[in-house]
Amino acid sequence: MIKNSIIWIIALILAGITASHAVGSVGKRIAPTAALSSFPANGFVYAGASDAILKSSVIANEGKIPEKIDPMAGKLAKKGFLLEPTAASAVRMVAFDLASQGDQERARALMRMVLTISKRDRIANFWLVDDYGKLDDIDNALKYYDITLRTSQSAAELLLPTMVTALQNDAFVEPFAKLLVGRPPWAENFWQKLVNSRESITNAADLRLRLQKRDISIPMQSEQRLIAQLVRYGHLEEAQMVYGALTTAKKTAGQLVSNADFNDAGGLPPFDWQLNSEGEYGASISPEDGQLLVSAVPGASGVAARQLVTLEPGTYQLSAKIDSGKLDTTRLDAKLRCATSPPANNLVATISLSKTGVEQKFLIPSADCRYYWVDLDIKIPKEGDFDDVILDSFMIVAI
Repeated sequence: MIKNSIIWIIALILAGITASHAVGSVGKRIAPTAALSSFPANGFVYAGASDAILKSSVIANEGKIPEKIDPMAGKLAKKGFLLEPTAASAVRMVAFDLASQGDQERARALMRMVLTISKRDRIANFWLVDDYGKLDDIDNALKYYDITLRTSQSAAELLLPTMVTALQNDAFVEPFAKLLVGRPPWAENFWQKLVNSRESITNAADLRLRLQKRDISIPMQSEQRLIAQLVRYGHLEEAQMVYGALTTAKKTAGQLVSNADFNDAGGLPPFDWQLNSEGEYGASISPEDGQLLVSAVPGASGVAARQLVTLEPGTYQLSAKIDSGKLDTTRLDAKLRCATSPPANNLVATISLSKTGVEQKFLIPSADCRYYWVDLDIKIPKEGDFDDVILDSFMIVAI
């Protein structure tokens, strides 16, 4: 049910925005109706006085819109509406009054009218979101989110986290996909927040796949973060599905390592090369030369580069070609670790690379593990020298 996913949050936002308006305006008005004797009677004055009474009631009601509207507020709003039908706050107040009397249908029609007068009326937008939410009409609820976000920059701070929370619910994935097909201007900011939500991350993957089928792209940084977060939280199958949908073939026939010839510096780690570039050791790719450079200082050791691969039970051959590097005191190992096993017992194979490279077979004995880290682990003794190891290729094939 949409009510359990989003509407209670919307109610809080609605109350918060109404209260913030109240603090900003009512605090300056000791007697709202006094405005009627200070200015010539017109619809906007009546509307303002009515609005001020409501906002005073919100403050008195701990920031919430009262179930029953003050009769004076309703009376002034109706006068304002009759004198000036384009006074948005008067129309809105009449709608509140009707809703408090249980006439939701006419209240809804008037709230829509408010937005024909001013699409920037956030309270009307939020009221309609809440109303459609109560009807379990997700598409229309999100429509008014979209309108608010397009017309109010400050609304993003409140709405985008709520939208991310809503995506914990599977029912929201397709409605969000329909909304994002329109490439709204807030989409990039939305994705930045969504890919950092652990609770919504699997539905974020589903949403990305649906948009890909509709030829809708998102920023590369968000795609990289999405895959990285899926892997981080153990959703490896979902991560691989997203990677497969977003990438063209980067593997030679039978080749199980992406970018084995190092001719692409980008990609979507860790299904492409994930490079460490900080500290005492690291790696970088030179696509112009088709090479991977692994560097370290004396006494350093650790994983300079890694990639996540899928391996079924069977026999494989690891082949690597080295262009240069001492590899006498320096040690460079290819280590295969099960990505779903505890670190204490996830090592499956260690293959040492020589000065010219290596060709060595290894066995994946069972189907207990499907995803493996291929780590390039460098180690230089303290008495060694600074070293650069250059690889021309790194391949794994089934045999």
